[in-house]
Amino acid sequence: MLTEATLFLLVLPTIVNGIKCTDCTQSNIAFINASGPLSSTCENRIISNATQCQVMFQMNYLIKQIWILDFSLPYEGLHSSLVNYKIDQTVALVSSNMKYVATTYICSTEDNCAEKFYFDIIEKLIQKESILDEIQSELSFAANTSTTSPVHKCYDTWTNQTVNCSLCYGSLQIKYGSITEDRRCDPKDSGPSLESKIIQNNPSLPSDDQNGFSYRCNNQNLCNTKEQLYKIKELSNQFYTWILFNMTTTASTTSSTTTTSLLTSSTVDSRTTTKNLSAQMFAL
Repeated sequence: MLTEATLFLLVLPTIVNGIKCTDCTQSNIAFINASGPLSSTCENRIISNATQCQVMFQMNYLIKQIWILDFSLPYEGLHSSLVNYKIDQTVALVSSNMKYVATTYICSTEDNCAEKFYFDIIEKLIQKESILDEIQSELSFAANTSTTSPVHKCYDTWTNQTVNCSLCYGSLQIKYGSITEDRRCDPKDSGPSLESKIIQNNPSLPSDDQNGFSYRCNNQNLCNTKEQLYKIKELSNQFYTWILFNMTTTASTTSSTTTTSLLTSSTVDSRTTTKNLSAQMFAL
């Protein structure tokens, strides 16, 4: 006997199938050629009757190249057939040794939607390198500060005081409708760096959507203050051209309940801070 769930699974492919997807891989594409036509090896490399299209590309801003550009179908189990599109992007900055961005985009909106997304976004990402440079300047020693002591004061939300260490750590993670903040001394002592990740589905999937970053800095004392943490947040969000987060917090006090925008830094430091989150999409 067929259950309702079985009938749904039988019917679903006839609803979502039917788009065409580019299917080819290229490597080591110079930024100056990134928005040009695909190579001749990609001509007529089309998959028909697909459920979703996918593009994955990795950008190395130091050598001005796209390491890999891969158009394909999504790997089974790594996506949801219920979304119109999903974007997953990681940014990695490590002192002056790494400036790397990896992006995966999955869509089911129209024929060759992944290829169209790539050509629409790639120049925007290349032009936004200046934002990555600004983030790096906020995290690393400047050229004229070589005599600065390697020991710095860092703010620690776990003890609510400043501590001495070689690297300060700051983190802001947005997931499951809440924001978690962490600031402390970094025990790894691995050098200034930033790691950020954003996953956004349309329609939204609260169990999967996220936006967050962590960074390590040693350019000045207390480089992980709340003000600096949210300055890095604003710079990171400027890099994500397709999304705008509207974040507010409701903090309980002994006398009242106060709502404060996260775009300011007037909230009281605490071990962790959790806030309500809403997200609003806007066109590229």
